[in-house]
This record gives sequence, structure tokens and C-alpha cells, in this order.
Amino acid sequence: MIEEKYEKGIDTNRHNVKDILNLGSSFYITTNYDMALTDYRSENVSPYCLNDIEDIQDFIYENKQRVIHLHGHVDKPSTMIVTQGNYEEMYDNAGVKDILKSIMGNKKFLFIGFSFNDEYFKDLYEKIIKNIGGEHYIITPNLHVFESEDLSQHHLIPIGINVKEDNGVLDTQDYVKAIKTVLEQLL
Repeated sequence: MIEEKYEKGIDTNRHNVKDILNLGSSFYITTNYDMALTDYRSENVSPYCLNDIEDIQDFIYENKQRVIHLHGHVDKPSTMIVTQGNYEEMYDNAGVKDILKSIMGNKKFLFIGFSFNDEYFKDLYEKIIKNIGGEHYIITPNLHVFESEDLSQHHLIPIGINVKEDNGVLDTQDYVKAIKTVLEQLL
């Protein structure tokens, strides 16, 4: 079903995949199951799940622009985290915690299109930050001052973007354009 809804070759003005890849990060972490980040890459590097990482230090510094699918991906259905039990098992796993702690301790995160409403990830993120400190960034639409303060308390530096809304629904094209503008400024 996910494969059926995912369209390859969509006009790049309708998404930010290329913009994200243009950042030239040494790797990308996504909670999405689809293969968009992998499909738009110029090199053919296999996507990873956390359990594919054998040596975290080698991984952090290999600079292959790998895509890590935190919740698994469609090409390996057995890796997909979909049920509450899957989430609990994954986020209670000491190995997962250690890998994310190592990554967050060595790199800055830029959250894009991530609402930070995933309670499992949020809880783990807060535990890691409490132990190792650090600050990370989040791009968020139509940021209110109270939301900004809340994000800051969680060691997230908010980058607010203005996005048109219609009855509380974000205008997708405007959202893509706003993210594109921010990412271009980071290059």
C-alpha cells in the first residue's frame, strides 16, 4: 500500500527531497517508510535501518550520505515499525538508544517535516539530551511564541516559517517553498 501511494519522479517543486540532499549531510535519518531520499540520490547506496549499523564511529565518519530508516522501509517489510508493540520494542532497545546517543552526541540534527509528536521518539530524545546535552534544530510552520519556548526547553532551536493555511490545513506548495528557502540559506 505504501509503495502504491509513493510516486517516483514527482516534480521537484512539489517536495523538498532534492533540497534536503543538497545539504550534503554525511547521512540522513528518516521515520518515513518510503524510499524517496534513496531514490533521488545520484549514487546508489543501500538504505540502512539502525540494526544495519555495525560500528557507529565508522558509520558517523564514512560520509556516504546513507539514509537511515528509523522505523524501517518498504523494501524490507520485516523492519517496519507499525504496531505499538513494535514501537515499544524498538525504543526500549539499548542498542537503539546507544546508536542514537552516539549520533546525537557527534552531530547536530535538523528536523524537517517532523512534528515532534511521536511520543516514543520524543521520550527517547529527551532522555538522550538529558544525558549528553546538545542542541538541535527544527523547521516548523507558523510558529507561535509559546511553541517556540516549549521547543527551546527541549534543546531544539526552532526555525519558524510562514505557511499559508486554509481552515487550519497548511498549503502544501507554500510549505515546500518555505522549506526550500530555508534550506537554500543553509547552503
